[in-house]
Amino acid sequence: MVGIVRSVVHGAQQGPQKCLYEIRQHGQRNACYVIVPNTNDLVKSHLMFAVREEVEVLKEKIAELMDRINQLEVENTILKAHATQETLAQLGGNTTQQGNKNQQNQQPPNGSTS
Repeated sequence: MVGIVRSVVHGAQQGPQKCLYEIRQHGQRNACYVIVPNTNDLVKSHLMFAVREEVEVLKEKIAELMDRINQLEVENTILKAHATQETLAQLGGNTTQQGNKNQQNQQPPNGSTS
């Protein structure tokens, strides 16, 4: 991220207490410290980046699902237009039966206390 890392200090001038991380080369005494003036800003920017990525993924998924819904609605309309009255009556009966089953499943069994 541009602008987050303000300075890199060679040697032990700043020390590790205020650095984000320390880089040491094998066999070298001096360390290179990466200093970040406000770590909260760094964390915030990383979180915002992750959230933006997730939002984009979810937007794409929503668009795919909306396309699928539209496709299924068109198919449903075509099937209903070409179905016989008997088939439509059976579909209407199945919808009523499924609604009754859902209501029965939601009601508490007899003899239970509230």
